[in-house]
Amino acid sequence: LKKMLYALLGGDDTINWTSRLYNHPLIESLSVKYNRITSYIPEDTFAEVIDDLIVEMGRDYTIKQDPDTGEYVYKEEKGEYGQDLKKGLTNMPDSDLKRTFQMFYDQSGENFEGFTKAVKNWYKEYMARVNHTYGRKLRKPLIIIGCIIALSFNIDFFHITNRLWVDANLRESIVVAAESFHDKYEDINSLELSKKFFKDYDNSLDLPIGWGEEVKKAEIGEEAYYEKNMFQRGGMIISYYLHADSSWWLILIKLMGFLTSGFIVAFGAPFWFDLLKKAVSFKKIVKSKS
Repeated sequence: LKKMLYALLGGDDTINWTSRLYNHPLIESLSVKYNRITSYIPEDTFAEVIDDLIVEMGRDYTIKQDPDTGEYVYKEEKGEYGQDLKKGLTNMPDSDLKRTFQMFYDQSGENFEGFTKAVKNWYKEYMARVNHTYGRKLRKPLIIIGCIIALSFNIDFFHITNRLWVDANLRESIVVAAESFHDKYEDINSLELSKKFFKDYDNSLDLPIGWGEEVKKAEIGEEAYYEKNMFQRGGMIISYYLHADSSWWLILIKLMGFLTSGFIVAFGAPFWFDLLKKAVSFKKIVKSKS
């Protein structure tokens, strides 16, 4: 993220602006929370910090002597926030960044709230482009990781699809959960929101994933199954497929199911979240019209 902000806050004083951003108390508080330099800055926080940094450049500082101690101290002369913002933009060194901010300020009609909104949208659009670029670069590794996860937890796309097709109760519970999710969450771009989502829904849905059903299919006693180590368990399940009727066809379908699940994972949670929101919104529109 820090490298991306170097690119965003371009100009002759790039290092200065990025350092000032990360040294701001609001950004430092994010780093303290995770005990490391934050890798996520919300758009509202970014806009607030930029406002404050520009306003700081528009304020006057005078040296005054303390009558009690005789020491000379700097005193910040605070004016009206909007005026300090305007003055701060004027005091910025000439650069592409200054011209960008000045354009936002002029287009907002020299309105403080309008300027803040423009900065927020500017940052949001930039991060969306960055995420798209990095998403394309990471697509292949994510497919591999997705396939490993699918294999480890038996997330078989075709098996899940079949269960949803034949099990009306499961299908209805998924629809209810999707509608609840749509109303409860605005986005899922942060790690904290993702954790909260999985905590809320991990036990409420009886999803057809995991190797429990395969154990039952193979008529392996669960107690005996869990007495085995990981490799022995895998061998027992593989043995079931190898000795089943049309075994090679079953294995091929199973592998294709894992591969499809891997491709799905590679698109990332935000993509599927947006798709889910659109699908639920469309359903509500159709239902209201009917």
